[in-house]
Amino acid sequence: MKGYTVFNCEQVDGLPAHFYSKPAAPLPVSARIASADRFFAATGVALRHGGARAYYSQASDHVQMPPFESFRDAESYYTTLLHESTHATKHPKRPSREFGRKRWGGAGYAAKELVAELGAGKIHTLRCWTRGAVRTQRHKSIRNAKSLKSWRERRDSNPRPPA
Repeated sequence: MKGYTVFNCEQVDGLPAHFYSKPAAPLPVSARIASADRFFAATGVALRHGGARAYYSQASDHVQMPPFESFRDAESYYTTLLHESTHATKHPKRPSREFGRKRWGGAGYAAKELVAELGAGKIHTLRCWTRGAVRTQRHKSIRNAKSLKSWRERRDSNPRPPA
């Protein structure tokens, strides 16, 4: 077995410029979409920002999102927020749905993700908050359809449906 010493290019002086990544300009806060922010505020689900992951916490009934500025564009932020907010419908003070999730990747988990993707896609289609919505909506619909297909296949591959 051979051993190699590996360095991050940031640790090496004098390399040609193409070895160094240029950080992307952060998304300006002015790119926020006021009507979308009002929609999410009206849901009653607490929204917290910070960290690098997006998720819904049922225990504290809140959606955790990375900072707005860390997203590639406003639509990426809002579609992620739509997905995570749809997970909030499983809370007991809302529809309180349960799919028998036992572990990541199981049929119950796949069903939960299907609901989140369907909900996010439907709301996004109805609201169309973004500028250039027709072009962008087509791209997002294709991505949403691929995600739905993936979760449906995972759910269908489990021989024991959730109780």
